[in-house]
Amino acid sequence: MNIKAIALASIIGLSTPAIADITLNSHSASAMPTDFVRPTGAFMDNSENSVVLLKLDEFGNYTYEAKSGRSGAFLTLKNPYIKGNNKRYTYTFKNGNHKYIIAHRPKNPSIIRLSVVNPQGYVILNHLMEKLGTDWDVNSIVGNYENHLYDSGGKNDWHYVTISRIDDNTLQWKNRVGITWTLHATKHREILKVGKDCPYFDHGHTTATVIWDGNQVLGILGPWNKRYDRSN
Repeated sequence: MNIKAIALASIIGLSTPAIADITLNSHSASAMPTDFVRPTGAFMDNSENSVVLLKLDEFGNYTYEAKSGRSGAFLTLKNPYIKGNNKRYTYTFKNGNHKYIIAHRPKNPSIIRLSVVNPQGYVILNHLMEKLGTDWDVNSIVGNYENHLYDSGGKNDWHYVTISRIDDNTLQWKNRVGITWTLHATKHREILKVGKDCPYFDHGHTTATVIWDGNQVLGILGPWNKRYDRSN
């Protein structure tokens, strides 16, 4: 049982239905209340099997994008029905006869609940998700890194790494062999969450520690906590 998820759900009130005071479509921005703030950014569930990306463009178009950590499949949905009041809003995206419902409280934009309802009206997925967003720039970590532990012998292409940016909350680790995996930003710039696409994930490499000196990145700890120093 996920005690943390239950506690979060209780705190933000996403575990129970709310009475909708208003109903808005995606093009009625002028009618939206002043406290109306749609959650945006990347959100991950506790199992780390799914990442949801919510986007709001300059024209007010709200988009749901999701990638399955298991299959790698992408899903993009647009123009949800919006219901709610100043305590709780829901955004219902349609994928054929399935409904993808995002619920959140304006005061807690870093937490959402994703529910998927099948054509028969049954909830087939119900996940609490937390934002991967940060108040620091992931570009600070982008660069080349080298493991100097094997400078005296045994060094190979696994010990040279390039970290690149995928989006505002996601980085990619790639060594010279061509092996890659994702790194997800957290609220703490010293800790990155390692994606399940990492071949070392099941061996305990679930987080990567970033070594900082002020606002400068000196290095990062890779698999088996081996240090990779920044080389550029």
